[in-house]
Amino acid sequence: MNKKRLFIIIVVILICVSVVAGTVWYRTVRSKESVVGPLGQNEAASKPQTALTTWEDPAGFTFQYPRGLSVNKHDEDEENYAHVELTDSAHPGNVIVWAKDTTAADVTAWVKTEKNFSGASSFDTTLGKQPAKKILLVSPTKKMIVGVVYDELLFMVEASLGDDTYWSDTAQTVIDSFAFIPLEEYESQGDTAGEAGGTQSVDEEEVLE
Repeated sequence: MNKKRLFIIIVVILICVSVVAGTVWYRTVRSKESVVGPLGQNEAASKPQTALTTWEDPAGFTFQYPRGLSVNKHDEDEENYAHVELTDSAHPGNVIVWAKDTTAADVTAWVKTEKNFSGASSFDTTLGKQPAKKILLVSPTKKMIVGVVYDELLFMVEASLGDDTYWSDTAQTVIDSFAFIPLEEYESQGDTAGEAGGTQSVDEEEVLE
């Protein structure tokens, strides 16, 4: 066998190997795409959507939270305008939505005057479409707090992260849906609005599809 024929045979073998390898690679990629879908669309589509419930508070705000959580509006708290605590017996931790008096003129001043925030990480964000601050605390307990000074009051969403993922996700749902209600609009709704909002029991709350 001369060198030219040997060279041709080697080239043909290399081409065949390349074609086979390319075919195997292409089929493998296509198989993975059929499982996960483009950009994980199949996985996202298969994830069950959590039903949400709306809370309307006489302090002038509203938010949504996952259905099934226990709600305690702490009627015994006579110091704060709102003290709405969300808990789940299966997950350590909680989310509390506050409305409090404050002497801070804005959210930046509030962060500076809070001694507990010394050394904590602080980020700009929004709450109820207003400029807000997100504070991450690691001591004495792990917490995430988002606060805003609005209408001369301090509004906060405070998550105690006993179960990090569960309560951080729940807090984010509350934060993303949080909105202010003009008090005159709330009062114009009369007693019916109160019964459908801050005074409602868990079983009577409206479930949003």
